[in-house]
Amino acid sequence: MAINYEINGNEIKNLQTITYNYKEPIEIDKELECMICLLPLLEPVVEPNCRQMFCKDCLTNWSIEKGQKGCPYCQQSFNIKSVSLPPKFVTNTLDSLLVYCNTDGCEFNSNSDRNQLIRRCEYRNHFERICKVICIDCNQQFTREQLKLHSNECTSKSVKCNASSLMCSWVGPIKELQSHESNCHYIALSPILNKLYDKIQQLDISNQKTTSFLLEKINYLESIISSSSALSTPNLSSPIYYQPIPTAPLPDSTTMYDNRNTTTTTTTTTTISLDKITPVEIKKVASIEIFKNNSNKYVIGKVESGVKSVSIDGDYADTWPIVKGNLPNSVDTLILLDGFKELVYSVPKSIKVLHIGDIKKSHAFYIQCSSVNEIHFHDNCKIKFTKNVIPDSAKTVHFYRINEPLTTESIGKNVKCLHIHDGFSKSLGYGVLPSSIQELHLYDIKRQALSIPSSIKILYLHNQFNNESIELPDQLETLYLDNIIHPIKNFPSSLKTIHLINYKFEDKVPFPPKVKIIMGTK
Repeated sequence: MAINYEINGNEIKNLQTITYNYKEPIEIDKELECMICLLPLLEPVVEPNCRQMFCKDCLTNWSIEKGQKGCPYCQQSFNIKSVSLPPKFVTNTLDSLLVYCNTDGCEFNSNSDRNQLIRRCEYRNHFERICKVICIDCNQQFTREQLKLHSNECTSKSVKCNASSLMCSWVGPIKELQSHESNCHYIALSPILNKLYDKIQQLDISNQKTTSFLLEKINYLESIISSSSALSTPNLSSPIYYQPIPTAPLPDSTTMYDNRNTTTTTTTTTTISLDKITPVEIKKVASIEIFKNNSNKYVIGKVESGVKSVSIDGDYADTWPIVKGNLPNSVDTLILLDGFKELVYSVPKSIKVLHIGDIKKSHAFYIQCSSVNEIHFHDNCKIKFTKNVIPDSAKTVHFYRINEPLTTESIGKNVKCLHIHDGFSKSLGYGVLPSSIQELHLYDIKRQALSIPSSIKILYLHNQFNNESIELPDQLETLYLDNIIHPIKNFPSSLKTIHLINYKFEDKVPFPPKVKIIMGTK
């Protein structure tokens, strides 16, 4: 339990709590220990039902900040305003506990030669008015109470030039500020520079309004195109979603055909990489639900070590840093479900896979991290895919039925593998898919016109893919055809291998003569 002082330069901010370094072992009755923090009671209060004592701050945090309605000891409901104070002898006993000072060099510090102790009730006065600390700017010693006043008077205190907003990089002692500014070119030019900055800000605002207007028009046109496409597309009553599983070998009956000769050989060792996916028939629910069902729901402070996947929904009502602080390092998959209300700006370093549903604060979504290498944007996700939304660390990206269009800046240059899932209806015109992508997965998308980069080496056309006019990229080497609706008619000369999974058109369309054909079922 602590009295915390935050020291920033010469500025000291009292955070209301001081850390007590007790003499070990703590010689105190167990009844005088708080069962929440497991330390001697600080400002003790008595719970009205079971009469158990707790630290005032601990019980307040338990009942209000963490939303717990029951007593930690007896589990009965209580009102934090109904607690009472303990008898005087209890506080006297606690005040007589011996503690060390936490300040290095103090004679009451546990590491000093004198190794003296002080009563707990006297420590606050000692900490603020007797024990001295060093001002990091002028190296003089002051008590903490004196240092609060000195911080406003110290002539060695580091300050920035008043033209720092105009790109002046000078930082120095306050006693040299006047001399610097008398010769500073930025100060001399500040009237002109300020007018230029104001003009730039006005242009930025104007550009934002124009961009917003154009995006609204694009969305309107997209909705008209999607509606027209939906009228001509058959309605599939049983949509197929996909769920990650380990890559598995084909059944023993897998047969390999080589069109270069008439020999047919059967093998039991051939493995088809399906990019760790398999079709899963489910009812019409948002596809993020599949991943939710395989995860542990997040509960504050109750995520056990060893858990790999955690999901958080709209019921969560705490701050995002609390989530980060309570996730064990074993968690490598984080699923933010529909209705999640918190602002996301970074994720723990252990997270490798991130799923984003219809979160509430999608307008300000931005991740600063270097760990996430796979990210899913699920049904009805309303994130605006502007530049830098997808973190640079992401190598694999999945798009489902997202609400916002993709642009030439939406997908980062580091993305190597891209999945476009069932129901995707946004434009995939020229330049939307970057040339960095080497592996592309297309499912039952609702766009007939799409431009595939020539850099694609591996292409998967998954179950119910329904585009008979697709043009295969010039540098394609490996093609997977999984139960597609229409046969592929034109193959590039670069193609080396075709994997046929539940393919029913091999008799109708001839394959290139020098391409290896691998057939099988999942």
